[in-house]
Amino acid sequence: MAGYKRNPKIYLLKFDETTDYPGLEVQVRTLSMGQLVQVWTGEGDGSSAATFEMFVERLVGWNLEDEVTGEPVPITREAIEAEDDDLVNAIIKRWTAAVLGVPAPLDGGSNSGGLSAAESALTEIPSQSLAS
Repeated sequence: MAGYKRNPKIYLLKFDETTDYPGLEVQVRTLSMGQLVQVWTGEGDGSSAATFEMFVERLVGWNLEDEVTGEPVPITREAIEAEDDDLVNAIIKRWTAAVLGVPAPLDGGSNSGGLSAAESALTEIPSQSLAS
């Protein structure tokens, strides 16, 4: 039997004019099965810091540019930590919605349905920088 090499799924997250970040495009790999099980069950370290670590580890690319120089913002932990928490939260919310198979919510839409425990664990990111 011939071997099979998998091609890990990469989500392309596009932010349109209905969001606070029109034109932003972000590429993020899917979660590992172990990480997904942790999210589903709430087991392991379901903290915001753990979610941020998953995101940093899985971010592949983005078209984000420095607002002063116009240079591309690198895909590094330091660069991610230097960005506004609202921006990083919006990306993580869109990514986790894609991974969990739920349609991405529109910014400013109804919140009356609330979030599942898994979505809440993945969307509550601390606003302060994490230690490197």
